[in-house]
Amino acid sequence: MKLNAVNSSTFQAFNDFEQLFKVFFNQQSQFMAILTPEGKVLDVNEFALTSQGVTREDYIGKPFWHSPAWCDFPEWGDIWKQRLVDASNLQEALITEDVFQTEGGPIHYAETSITAIYASNKSQLSGYIIQSIDTTKRCLKERKIQESASRLEDILEQCHIGSWEFNHIDNTAHCSLTHDQIFGYDSLRPQWTYEMFLEHVIPEERATVDKKFQQAIKNKTDCSIECQIRRNDGEIRWVLTTSGHAIDSTGQANLRAGTIQDVTELKQAEINKLRHSAELESLFNALPDIYFRMTHDGTILDYRAPNEDDLHTKTNDFIGKRIQDVFPEKIAQLYQSTVDEVVHSGKTIIFKYELIISNKVMHFDARLNKISHNGQLICVIRDVTNEAESKESLVASEQLFRSIFEQAAIGVGLISAAKGTFIRINQRFCDMLGYSVDEMLNETHFKVFTHPDDLLMSVENREKILSGQQREVTIEKRYLHKDGHTIWVKLTMSPTWEIGTHPLNYIVVVQDISLRKKAEETLKLSSRVFSDTHEGIMVTDAQQVIVDVNPAFVKITGYSHDEIIGESPRILSSGKQSPQFYSQMWKSITEQGHWQGEVWNRTKQGELYSELLNISSLTNEHDEVTHYVAVFSDITSIKQQQDKLNLMAHYDVLTHLPNRSLFIDRFHQAIAHSKRTGHKLAVCFLDLDDFKPVNDTYGHEAGDRLLIEVAERITGCIREEDTLSRQGGDEFAILLNDIESASQYEITMQRIHQALALPYFIDGVQHDITASSGVTLYPSDNGDIDTLLRHADQAMYKSKLSGKHRSQLYNPDLDQRIIQKNLQLEEIEQALVNSEFQLYYQPKVNMVTGEVFGVEALIRWFHPEKGLIPPLNFLPYIDGSPLESRIGEWVINEALQQLDDWQQQGVEVEVSVNISSNHLLSSSFFVALEKSLAAHPNIDPRCLQLEILESSALGDLNAITHIIETCQNLLGVSASLDDFGTGYSSLTHLRSLPVNTIKIDQSFVRDMLDDPSDYSIIDGVISLTKSFNREVIAEGVETTNHGLMLILMGCELAQGYGIAKPMPASAVCQWLNSYIPNEKWLLCGNKSLNNQENSLEIFKLITLQWQQSLSRKIVAPPDDVAPWPILDSKMCHCGNWIRLKTQEQLFEKEYMLQLEQAHHDIHTIAQQMQRQYQSGNIQAARADLVEFELAVGVINKVIATLST
Repeated sequence: MKLNAVNSSTFQAFNDFEQLFKVFFNQQSQFMAILTPEGKVLDVNEFALTSQGVTREDYIGKPFWHSPAWCDFPEWGDIWKQRLVDASNLQEALITEDVFQTEGGPIHYAETSITAIYASNKSQLSGYIIQSIDTTKRCLKERKIQESASRLEDILEQCHIGSWEFNHIDNTAHCSLTHDQIFGYDSLRPQWTYEMFLEHVIPEERATVDKKFQQAIKNKTDCSIECQIRRNDGEIRWVLTTSGHAIDSTGQANLRAGTIQDVTELKQAEINKLRHSAELESLFNALPDIYFRMTHDGTILDYRAPNEDDLHTKTNDFIGKRIQDVFPEKIAQLYQSTVDEVVHSGKTIIFKYELIISNKVMHFDARLNKISHNGQLICVIRDVTNEAESKESLVASEQLFRSIFEQAAIGVGLISAAKGTFIRINQRFCDMLGYSVDEMLNETHFKVFTHPDDLLMSVENREKILSGQQREVTIEKRYLHKDGHTIWVKLTMSPTWEIGTHPLNYIVVVQDISLRKKAEETLKLSSRVFSDTHEGIMVTDAQQVIVDVNPAFVKITGYSHDEIIGESPRILSSGKQSPQFYSQMWKSITEQGHWQGEVWNRTKQGELYSELLNISSLTNEHDEVTHYVAVFSDITSIKQQQDKLNLMAHYDVLTHLPNRSLFIDRFHQAIAHSKRTGHKLAVCFLDLDDFKPVNDTYGHEAGDRLLIEVAERITGCIREEDTLSRQGGDEFAILLNDIESASQYEITMQRIHQALALPYFIDGVQHDITASSGVTLYPSDNGDIDTLLRHADQAMYKSKLSGKHRSQLYNPDLDQRIIQKNLQLEEIEQALVNSEFQLYYQPKVNMVTGEVFGVEALIRWFHPEKGLIPPLNFLPYIDGSPLESRIGEWVINEALQQLDDWQQQGVEVEVSVNISSNHLLSSSFFVALEKSLAAHPNIDPRCLQLEILESSALGDLNAITHIIETCQNLLGVSASLDDFGTGYSSLTHLRSLPVNTIKIDQSFVRDMLDDPSDYSIIDGVISLTKSFNREVIAEGVETTNHGLMLILMGCELAQGYGIAKPMPASAVCQWLNSYIPNEKWLLCGNKSLNNQENSLEIFKLITLQWQQSLSRKIVAPPDDVAPWPILDSKMCHCGNWIRLKTQEQLFEKEYMLQLEQAHHDIHTIAQQMQRQYQSGNIQAARADLVEFELAVGVINKVIATLST
């Protein structure tokens, strides 16, 4: 029981102690924490929690360095671990001072105590108690004190002031480095004593200094001592030391603290000042001024003057008296009021007054100021009578100068030599430049107004003035007016000498000479115009005597200047103008003052020349003629050129015969003559036979000489009133007048033919040529000249066809088609000989793969005069003629040569050529083709395809089949059936002919998106080709949508403008390298579509085509010839598709009915728009496009439904 009682008592005591510790622990106003031996937090006091705004759970169980107190400072983890180890090894607490700072936050200081707690046996570590006090305020305060002390030290050092502290109990002193340096020591001495200081004081002052310092220590008062010391290096210096008593660490005033400063320079200045004062006294006595001292009430204490005569009285008459007693009342009042103002303001005041002394007005300047140390006033008076009189004279002179300066008619300015800116400037100068006076004086440099081209010259002349090289410079220069225009001035510069040898300023005098300069320029220009112009100029007096001429006159006429002066202009007369001409000329000059026209004159050498002459009269102020001025141009070459051009305009250059233009004019004259006389006219057209070989064999020069002789022979066969004209080349036209009978023109033409048939000898070579001619008679053939010449030409061609060397009369009933065909055949044959044909190549592609697999060779005729002639304009003429096979063979050979070239370049393409049935059936076709292929052994024959027009195959089908098979089997070429669908037996051809490929004619492809019939034909052709296992290709693919439609219908091969236009062979390789397949075609061709999807895509294309066609038509102008799309909903492409798909039941009936209704509605709107458009109400039709687009939207919505 006793043990229990003890234990209970002990336990109670422990509990009481624990409670007491907790109270103590939590009431501490500093951070406290209890840690386990491992450093984990067991507890923290309330101060720690409230100061950081956390809960005890934020601390308990965490390592102290991870607790809220240190979680922001991870780098302190290792530090705390080491500190706990260090504290566990100490008997007492481990004290640390910490400095830490969060990122961007203030610096904190803390003093931390770490105490290790051991069990009672001192061998087992129980934990740690950590106490931390925030010492931030104290540390910052101490830091500021330290910084202030350091700053004070820096200030004293920078001011060269030393500091010291003396303990007069132990007689020791501590001094700064500056203190020791003042005494001549380079480094800080370790110890100073009072006696050491006294030893440095010079002996004469040592006792006085000691006494004053000891007295200050005794009385504990501040003291200031100025004395001389001998530095360690022996130099005597003045120092000033100031000190006061200070409290030591015991609280006693046992210290003296002070500063010391070297004041040697100040002391020397003071001595110099005293010396200067004495010098000033001497100087003052030497000055001519009068001065006196006075009190505030005006009592004169002292009165001095270098010469008493200047006082006009004795000195004793002033001293001790008041100013009221010695000056007149008015002057005395002025003095007293000035004294009062000086006393009140402390300023020096200058005032003036006048006195009449010895009947003379005397002028005085008085300067009154206050003496600071005693409050007295001193007045200095100067007699300025002479200066006043000079100033009055100067003012008058200045007023006169100012008046001259301001009112001068020239510009005057004063410019600073140093700055180059205007100091003064008169109004005329400003007006000259367009600036105000303020603008000119506003720090504006003279360079601002100077023209850039004159700036260097201006600066150089300015330097001559300023350097003294010249006393005056006059130049002409340009200024820039404020508005930008240039002003010419005459400028004179001269310096103003004031100080030294260099001028402070310089004066510029400026005169505006712009008008004079303009007149000079005008005069120079006039002189240059007179001397340099290419027109001749002659000046006469009123009596028409030549007084001056220019060089051009001399050059044109051949007369020198001296030869012509004093002569009359009649010396140039050619005699080609009549007296009436000159009378009329002088009448115009007299009445109007001038005359202009063309005149023929004669040079000194007697040569005629034509001139364009302009004569003007000059009058004086009385309107009397004083001179005449003649300006003329030599237009002889122009006149000659005009004659030459006139000849060229109406005559053939080679034969000098009338050309077509003059021939037509002669024809109109002959028509008028024929109508008057009733006689007929014969229009003949003549062409030389076999003239071309002469040109080709012997050259154009021989041909030209032959044509000249032909012209001469024909001219010799006709009358003078008849007209022979060269029409071009070897063609001539003849106009025979006054034909009374047929025999008359027949005889003439016979004579011409006989003359032309005679041999020609050119350069020893004989040439035999004949001529063919045609004749038509007017008015039997009543037409214009072009018609008559054409009829004569046709008759001439009939002569050639009849055997040449003959003449034929035009017969109106002649078969014009035969003539035209023969003419055309001859021209085509000539084109083949002249190599005027060229092959163009149009690419063929696989739209699904993007591959270019071949090209089609297409013939083009480039006529040297007519340009490009389309194939349809010449190929029909050769149909059935021998020329057809010749051109066909040419095409094959050209294509094979090009194919050979391409294959050598690595270009592998198939080339197809068009073959007509006549050519194919000719006996020589196979042999010629075999020979052509043999000429190109490197060519793969499979790369050559023969395209046979379907219409051509309508002949002997068996023969054509045999030839195609022979070519395929023996030669290896392929064949295709071109323009399929245009023949009468397409199905028969497809079944019978052994062709590899069927080409759909472009006439069907072009309108397949608009015309349901064309669509149906193409759909049928594609189906047939699949049935007969043939390839199919479509030509005429012009747009992306054409290609998409063909792909959807099952045709992958195509050619047309939508891919490429026909191009010359030289452009094919470049096109192949840059060709980019149509992405939409590739995408469509590689889609896997079922029947519904495929059919719906076709419907989308034809719907879009119809909508776009209608929209284009509505917005087109009324005169647009584009056709309307089919507006009958039952006949259009879309309606046809709807009916067909409804029958096939490919889509749900409900949606097809919706589509049919929407289709009907949009056609109704379209028909209404057509009626409005055709009735002229175009704007209303276009306004309905909005409703039309809404209807389109309905159709698109139904299509979208069908797509799902």
